Amino acid sequence: MIVGLAIVVWLPLSLLLAWLLGAITMGFGLAGVGVVATVVVMATLFQRIKRGRPEGYYQQWLRIRLQTMGLYRAPWVMRSGPWDIGRTQHAPLSSRNR
Repeated sequence: MIVGLAIVVWLPLSLLLAWLLGAITMGFGLAGVGVVATVVVMATLFQRIKRGRPEGYYQQWLRIRLQTMGLYRAPWVMRSGPWDIGRTQHAPLSSRNR
């Protein structure tokens, strides 16, 4: 996923820059270097996030961060505080449970 996203960003950007400089083939080289640099940086970032934590931690961390920014809806309940069942009247107990 990271490689695909890096290619989508770096390839057009580097080809445009190389076209402006007059060396189109240089754009592919810039794109390759940009993709490799992006993968290395993101791998380092994910290692720091995961350090000492269980497997799959950074996937959940990323989903929660995206939800707090309003970009993604995480499948978990993200609420803290007291919970209520929402009843307004007490249900009568049967004679067996008294």
